Parts: sequence; structure tokens; C-alpha cells
Amino acid sequence: MRILLLSGYHAASHAYWCGQLRQMIKAEWLELSLPPRHFSWRTRGSSLAFATHYRAQIEAFEPTMIVATSMVDMAALRGFFPHYANIPWVCYFHENQFAYPNAVERKGLVDQQLTSIYAALSADRILFNSQFNLDSFRRGAKQLFKQLPDFSAPELIDHLSDKTSVIPVPIAEDAYRADESVNGQLNLVWNHRWEYDKGPDRLGLFVDLLVQRQLNFRLHVVGQQFRRVPSALQQLLAKYEGSCYLGHVGFIQERADYLALLAGSSHVVSTAIHDFQGLSLLEGAAAGCSVVAPDRLAYPEWFASQCHYSTVKPSMEEAEAAVEALLTPRKAADVSHLSAQNLASAYLEVLTH
Repeated sequence: MRILLLSGYHAASHAYWCGQLRQMIKAEWLELSLPPRHFSWRTRGSSLAFATHYRAQIEAFEPTMIVATSMVDMAALRGFFPHYANIPWVCYFHENQFAYPNAVERKGLVDQQLTSIYAALSADRILFNSQFNLDSFRRGAKQLFKQLPDFSAPELIDHLSDKTSVIPVPIAEDAYRADESVNGQLNLVWNHRWEYDKGPDRLGLFVDLLVQRQLNFRLHVVGQQFRRVPSALQQLLAKYEGSCYLGHVGFIQERADYLALLAGSSHVVSTAIHDFQGLSLLEGAAAGCSVVAPDRLAYPEWFASQCHYSTVKPSMEEAEAAVEALLTPRKAADVSHLSAQNLASAYLEVLTH
């Protein structure tokens, strides 16, 4: 097989998936990607970029299959490359544009949503990284069709089922660690993007309650950072700067150092209001951490109920539930079935049939 792999918005999680896919599937690969900036333009302009700036490279490669993330306008791309009509086209959805909580009203959101629907309709096979992602896409797409003035076709969404599968982003093999001794201190890791949808306001309430209860804990706040840091996270870090409660703060550049931090920690924590899979938590579980996560989003697909805390509005009630979940003894969740080694056959089945 000669597989053309296209990533229209090459954010960290997309790059992670591309790397795992190439390692799992023995084939001749050509991977092309666009930088993760200008989000709205990427959703509409990625196909134009690939068809113009990369056309010679693509046609010289002569792919026998095209795999693209949902950030690529696959319907338009097929129009740019009509001579590839008879080879399989596979679309992978890391996310969808329907379930993302909007801090502010996003310009062009309906256009982005329609583009993702067109990509799904034009693909020969569709993959989602979680059932939550798939269900929220279906629900959102049908709702959007109902809002359109005329000539909509909500029944088309049901017709996608026969060509749709759920296969998570695999956990890299290097994330799995043998059990390492962890001292009696609660050594917590919050390893998420520093953005509002990861619930930094809820994290602040959780940490405040841990301090009020005089618990012996240390919190590492790691994850990808951007120019704008949510005010709730700024306030949390300023409040406890220099205290015994804060450990490592900031993105860890070297993956080996990041994995060592996970392996030496007791718990990995999420306060997110948006997560289509939860790879950060899954890597923490693979490293031997106990999971503390809300009972929403994709988390119930991977973790047993004792790992979850009940979710309400961002208040002390939810923080109290999170603390109780933290203090409930349990073993680390078994996520071995989500390893690259164990998911390789599922990906191979999709790509070869």
C-alpha cells in the first residue's frame, strides 16, 4: 500500500495519531501536514493548500489510499483530484465542531460544521476516536440540518453508519510503565491544554478544597500552553506559587521526562468540560496513575465508575465529589487494550477492507 496521510491542522494530538498510525501499519507512507494556526481558514483552505502547494509531491507518490483528518475538506479535495476517485478515502475524526463548548461565539461555525459533514459524506470509511465523539457529531449534524431553511437532508447522517467505526487514538507503547513505588503523598498531575475547556476554574476549586482539608498533596500542572492563559489558571498558579502544594508547572519538552513524572505520580486528574477522547488521562493510567475524572464526555468509555466523580455546575459540590473520588482507594485503570500493539489489527482491518 502507498498511503497518503493528510493532517489539515497538525496540533499535538493529531501529530501523535499520525505517528502511531505510521508505526502500526506497514506501508509506504507520504505524510503531509499544515501548521496548527488560522483554524477557520484550515477547515476551508486545507484542501486548496494540498491541491496546489503539494500537488506535484502527491501525484509523484501515486497513492493507493488517502487517509485524512476531519480538518481536511475531503469533499473539495476529491474534486481537486478526480483521478483518485477509485482508491479508498478514509476520514478520521479527532473532534467535531458540534460539541465544543464556545467561550465566545465562533465566526463561521456553521460553515465549519457543514464542511465536516461534507467530509463524512464524501469519505469511503469514517473513523471516530470515541463513541462520545461519534454520538455528538450525529446529534449535532441532525440538529443543524433541522435549522437550515430548505433542502436539508438529516436522514443522510443515519446512512453514514455502515461506513463508520470507533477506533481510539492508540496509546504509545512507551507510556506503559511497570509499577513504581510512590510515597504516601498525593502526587497529582493535571496534564491538559491550558485552555478554558479543560476546566481550570474547576481545578481551582478542587485545589482550594484540598488545602482546606489540610491534605498532604503536590500538584503538577503540565500540558500544552498558548499565548493566552485562562485567568482562572493564572489565579491558581499565582495563589500557590512557592508553596509546598505546587510541583512542576509548565509544559515538559522532553517526552521521557514527562513520562517519568507520570510514572512517579499517584493520580492523574481531569476537570475538563470538553474532551473527545482523553489521551492525557489514558497515558496517565498507562503509567500506573489512578484516574480522577468527571462522569461526562468520553471518560466513561475508558474508566470504571469508581474513577469518576459526579458533575454539577462549577461549584464546591463538584470539587467535593472530586476530592472524595481522589481519596477512594483503587488500582490504576487497565488501559492495555488501547495500546498501539492491541489496536493495530483494528486499524489494519479498516485500511485493508
